[in-house]
Amino acid sequence: MALDLYAGEHREQVNLHDEQILQRAAAQADRFPQLSAMWAAFYDAPRISSQQANELVHELVLLLTLPELESNTAIVRRGLRLAGFFSAAHRSGLDVRSVSD
Repeated sequence: MALDLYAGEHREQVNLHDEQILQRAAAQADRFPQLSAMWAAFYDAPRISSQQANELVHELVLLLTLPELESNTAIVRRGLRLAGFFSAAHRSGLDVRSVSD
């Protein structure tokens, strides 16, 4: 399953391997409310505001510093890729639209 993300000319995809990040966040929904909400709406092609994109950046950074994840370079790399996308959307003041497979 993939979720294609679009914000102006910025494009990204949450694919099967990236879903691990969202699943980890959902297990701690109180600490990662935006990531958890994104996971809950994953199959409904969520729309993400510029402000939510900013919050997602911060939650991703926090999530990636958890001891159980910070040594997993593959997950960290994927998380940083997503954080970069959401950061670009926020800096550009763009909402993120998505299309779910």
